[in-house]
Amino acid sequence: MAYSTDAKIRLAWTNSSDTELSDTLLVDVKIYIDGIIDAFLNNRYTLPLASTPGIIEGISTDLCVLECKKRKNPSLYGEADQTKESSCYAMLEAIKDSKISLPGISEKQLVESNTESYSTIFDVDDEINQVVDADRLDDIEDERD
Repeated sequence: MAYSTDAKIRLAWTNSSDTELSDTLLVDVKIYIDGIIDAFLNNRYTLPLASTPGIIEGISTDLCVLECKKRKNPSLYGEADQTKESSCYAMLEAIKDSKISLPGISEKQLVESNTESYSTIFDVDDEINQVVDADRLDDIEDERD
């Protein structure tokens, strides 16, 4: 699922650079950034999301523009860009760690389990009883009744 539109990325790109952005680069970067965002959201939310929250759309747009800068001309990528990228990843980390929730998006329902009261169901008798004498199994079953 694309979290940002080509138009929004191109607009943000135009505001940050005077060079042209190719369609091929844009598609490659969108796939890459969407994959990264999915990796952050996957454990907490069912993907693909039914709708894209504004916070994810903004992060996706910013990360796409920054990645395009790095790929097209690394000299365009400056200290302010590094700060913005770190901020985007910090926000994704906060979402992943449940410090921030996505409005209007329901979280996965996780089932928790443990082996605290676990007792075996099968092979409760010694294996040797089952191997040595087939009639012994009948005797054990009769003893349990």
